[in-house]
Parts: sequence; C-alpha cells; structure tokens
Amino acid sequence: MTHLTASRAAMKTLLYAFALIPLVWASDAMAELYAGADLNLSSIGLKEGTSEYYPQSANGFGLHIGDRIGWFGAELGYSYLDKKGNSSLNNFHLDQVPLDGFVYLPILGTLDFVATGGVGFVNYGYSTYARSSYRQDNETKTTSADQPLLQGDEVDWRAGAGLSFNFADEFELHVIGRYQPLSMGNRGDNIFSMDAGINIYF
Repeated sequence: MTHLTASRAAMKTLLYAFALIPLVWASDAMAELYAGADLNLSSIGLKEGTSEYYPQSANGFGLHIGDRIGWFGAELGYSYLDKKGNSSLNNFHLDQVPLDGFVYLPILGTLDFVATGGVGFVNYGYSTYARSSYRQDNETKTTSADQPLLQGDEVDWRAGAGLSFNFADEFELHVIGRYQPLSMGNRGDNIFSMDAGINIYF
C-alpha cells in the first residue's frame, strides 16, 4: 500500500467517523459523555495456505467518543493498526471505524465487568517492497518502493469483554479483549485484539 493510498483510505475512514458522530451526541441529556484513547495489540488469523510472510500481528492506537447511561453505553471510534515489514515481510495496515454498545456490571466498588458488541467499518491493505534498477550518470542503481498486494473494505461484527475501573469521578481505565471476523479477500479468518486505555468524562 503506497503512503498516498493509505492516507486516502485513512481520510475516508475518518470521514465515516465524523458522519456518525451525531448519533452519539444525540442522546439523553442525563447521559455521561466521554472521550478516550486506547493502545491496541492484535493477532491476525490467516486462512490455511496464505503466505507465511503476511504479518500475523499488528499494533496501533484508537480514539473514541461515547455516551453512558448507568449500566449501558454506546461508543464511536477510529483505530489504526500497522506492521512495517522488511525485504522478506509485507507491510500491513488496517483502519477501522467501530460503533459499539456496552454493558457495565458492578463487581466490587468502582470495578466493573464490561461486555461489548458492535460493528466495524474496515479498510485494510497489504504491500511489499519491490526493487528495481535504473541507470544514472552511467551507473546502475537500485531503488525500493511499496507495491500494493491487497486492499479493500469490509464490514464485520465484533464482540468482547473486559474490566473497567473508575476513579476520581471523571476517569475510567479499562482493558478489553475482542474477537472480530476478518475476511481480507478470503485470505483472513479473524482478528483478536486487546485494548488498554482511558476515558475522560465531561
């Protein structure tokens, strides 16, 4: 995936996010609005027979806004995963605009069990380094460039569970594991992710 193509894909995904923001803000006036950020570790399940050089893990970040009413909440986000390769490993990126619902079940004090489910609007791409030779000043030189191998969009359901810890009435720390199908042109199977982050309530 070239940087220009990846940037266009990221912008398109971000536009989806802004288009959906009114759905989150048009909620009950008694709800608690929040914004947050996450770090993400993901394991990518590939179908049998897919090249072993395709990355099977990726790291990234996410941003989100949400609305919570008691034990229930809804959240709209944007996340980006990538894995930089080398001469024998392909590059990978995955942009996603997820829309999730949450149920918070109290465990002890300010510690909650969290169950979540929703849908993700996904843009993905694989690329590899391609070497080429050229002549300049009577010398043979080589250059490397990103060559797209696979790119596309899909919509997938996602679900997970985790723990949430509230403190100082305005902050929430959480760790959430999720499962999500991921086809990627029939090359992928699923993606398991672990998000760790913070929410700030307004």
